[in-house]
Amino acid sequence: MTFEASVQYNDYRGTVALDRSDSLRLSDEFVSRKLISDGEVIVAVRLSMAENHGNEVDSVGVIVYVHEANGYVARPNEVRAVETEMRWSQCFSYFKRFDLVFSSGDRDLSSTQINYPHYDS
Repeated sequence: MTFEASVQYNDYRGTVALDRSDSLRLSDEFVSRKLISDGEVIVAVRLSMAENHGNEVDSVGVIVYVHEANGYVARPNEVRAVETEMRWSQCFSYFKRFDLVFSSGDRDLSSTQINYPHYDS
C-alpha cells in the first residue's frame, strides 16, 4: 500500500489540502474510541468510500496512520493503520479549511489559466 489515493478506475485524479481545526483534534476522537493510545501520533489520514451506485452517502471511512510518539520522525519505518467510520459532518469538523481539486483522465491543468473568480492560498 502507498500513500497515494487510488480507486478502481481512477477516472479523476487530483490534490487536496486541509487546515486542522483550532479547537478539535482528530487524534482525540480516535483515543476516545480506544482505537489509538495517547502515545501515538497521527502521521497521515485517508478518507475512503467504497462502492456506491448513485445513492446519497452519509458516512466516510476514516483511516489514520499512527506512529509511536518518541519525538518527531520525518520518515517512520513503519506505521499502524486504524480504520473507523464517521458521518461526513463529524469528519469535516476536525478541519477549518478543506480544498479538493480533481480533473478527469490524465489531464495536466497545473499551468492552465482559470477564467473564473477563485480563491488562491
